[in-house]
Amino acid sequence: MSEPFKQLEQKRLPKKILSENKEAKYWKKYRTIYEGNENSSISFLSCSNKKKLFAFGTGNIVKLYDAKKETIKGEMNKFSSELVTGGCLRADGKLLATGEVNGTVQVFDIKRKFALRQYKKHTKAVHAIAFLDFSTLISAGDDLSLRLFDISTNEVTRTFPKLHVDYIRSVCPLPNDPNLMISSSYDGTLKLIDVRDDSKYVREWKHDSPVEAHRPFPDGSKFVSVGGTLTKFWDIGSERNAFTLNNNLKTVTCVNVLMGGEKVITGSVDEHLKIYSVKDNYKVIHQIKCFESLLGMDFTLDETHLALGSSQGEVQVFYKKHTKEIDEEEKANEFALDLQERKPFVRDYKFFNRGIYDEPQKFDVEFDAGKKKRLQDYERSLKKFQYKEALDKALKSGKKGVILSMIEELVQRDALDICLRNRTEEEYLPLFVFVEKNLAEPSQLNLLVDLAGTCLDVAATTLLQTDKGKKALRSLSDKLSELLTDQQNMLSVLGQLEMLE
Repeated sequence: MSEPFKQLEQKRLPKKILSENKEAKYWKKYRTIYEGNENSSISFLSCSNKKKLFAFGTGNIVKLYDAKKETIKGEMNKFSSELVTGGCLRADGKLLATGEVNGTVQVFDIKRKFALRQYKKHTKAVHAIAFLDFSTLISAGDDLSLRLFDISTNEVTRTFPKLHVDYIRSVCPLPNDPNLMISSSYDGTLKLIDVRDDSKYVREWKHDSPVEAHRPFPDGSKFVSVGGTLTKFWDIGSERNAFTLNNNLKTVTCVNVLMGGEKVITGSVDEHLKIYSVKDNYKVIHQIKCFESLLGMDFTLDETHLALGSSQGEVQVFYKKHTKEIDEEEKANEFALDLQERKPFVRDYKFFNRGIYDEPQKFDVEFDAGKKKRLQDYERSLKKFQYKEALDKALKSGKKGVILSMIEELVQRDALDICLRNRTEEEYLPLFVFVEKNLAEPSQLNLLVDLAGTCLDVAATTLLQTDKGKKALRSLSDKLSELLTDQQNMLSVLGQLEMLE
């Protein structure tokens, strides 16, 4: 008589330490609603707060994303050069201003996708563009000059020649005064400009690194600038540097002010978003690991939508429910619970059979009814020696303990190599994702490192045929080599410590 099939013992993993603070929980509420992969890097990213419309430039195309409908609304491609270098949406979402590598500045009507104005006053690439008000446009770029255009009369109202000694990269008007604006440049300086004043600039601040971007606070009393690895906070009323931070490994490229000036968020080439609390002495309260090196970032005014653009051409838009929407859902749930509680008392089957589900007490004797334990789908396949299907079903369950137990069982049966062969790309990818995600866990290091090596050897010929497969192979290979390098470095450090003892 054959022995009964032994069920797969699910691996018990150590519980995660609950170390999430309120800030981490807040940023986890953002979910991805759009992912786009463009052919070239993102040159600019701008948001129109009224219509929740995002515009981003890539190559000689500007795409418009409607965050309300979660779709691409359209694109602009009528440009006189091969590269759009800068752009800005007007607050009402009706006009889009763009700058090109040849110095051309254009103003588009978004609804008709028609160029209303075209200016060819700049001699080099225009990177910095902003709307001073509904009819005045600011532009600056590599020709070191800053210009003001009146859109209604199609005239240049003011020119600031040779405002900086290096390329101008950012221009921002102050929120409390339409006549004041701040420009920043690769010469490491920021300058306060008053349109009413005949002089070039009113005040100057030195950032000590090429400035990539800056943003004023909503009250207009101070602003933040980023460039190099530095993030600096300044008082507009004086030339004093309020605070300097150096928390990034690579160049900080974008910055934004949130929650009415309570928090500041920066994006960097080191693939990290860092959130600072102004109240807590500019302390880093949270950081997020991103998909690529960041070049652009923008929020809607109510901070429900976040857009990120990378150097590899990837664009992601995230959405978080507004506080009012969450309150309405909670009220609806409470109302539903009240209705359930108000149901009249009925003497039904449950009433007459009450007590049959009570748990045994201390002195009760419990007898095994001899019921067969129900097998899971992956256990049924394992019982029939269908190893490939068993692993696929375990991966589909999404339970980490089940997947690891299945892999260990296949290793003990010497069936892992058989299980991994003769698969399609769609069957390999879930396994690659799981291995890459859990590869660095110390408790499963030996098992998953061996599995990663086997996957790379067996699946290489299949995955090299498509771009998606190549990306998965490269990602897992880089992760594995990075992990092995870290292990070697730690062993060398341990050796050095033993010599010191």
